[in-house]
Amino acid sequence: MLLIEPDFTRRIDLPGAGPCPRPVDIDQSVTGFADLVSLRVYAFAAGVTIHGEAEGDELFIVLMRGTIDLSVREGGEQVGVFSLDTCGESRAIYMPPGSEYYLTAQGDADVAYARVRGEAATTRRTKVFSSADGRTLGQAAGMTFALTSLEPGAVLDLAPSGSPAPERLVHLRSSGAGRAEIGGRPLGDWQTAVIGCGADAVLTVDDGQVDILLVSAAV
Repeated sequence: MLLIEPDFTRRIDLPGAGPCPRPVDIDQSVTGFADLVSLRVYAFAAGVTIHGEAEGDELFIVLMRGTIDLSVREGGEQVGVFSLDTCGESRAIYMPPGSEYYLTAQGDADVAYARVRGEAATTRRTKVFSSADGRTLGQAAGMTFALTSLEPGAVLDLAPSGSPAPERLVHLRSSGAGRAEIGGRPLGDWQTAVIGCGADAVLTVDDGQVDILLVSAAV
């Protein structure tokens, strides 16, 4: 298991938006994974508009903080305009390979992008995922995600029951002093754990409320 620290000095020059902070930038050159392509988390300033593409990947966009609007196109055709809000119902969106989007931050917003190779996603369409009881779940052809709010003392098993454990990325966010422990090692705000195939892992929340984003390759 690897623990990846954020880099708050990293800036990525995005067309039309200029340099944007990307504290989390984890790809296959870091993980050595075969399937999960990357997990990146941007800190967008209010008013920033981003034009992006899923390219050849399946793409989850998961809102970690703030409010964003997304205008999505598939095959050159408009699919719709969607709003994600940490205080609302919708928290994430799936986009299939070949789709594109315009993202506008309605306020300061932290936004996670998770990608997996998209060869198995030929029939998938754009889909929005809503939260219920502090949890948001999403499934694609090649990966799943779970965004879960946990209180102190909560225990989260990070390996699927009855199946060999896949490639996983575990990202923690906390609005205060929330922290957790994973595999006997502390995991704090903005840190990410990289867990390889076959490895068991359990996360325990030590203090404060935390949000855990778990991205897993398909089993």
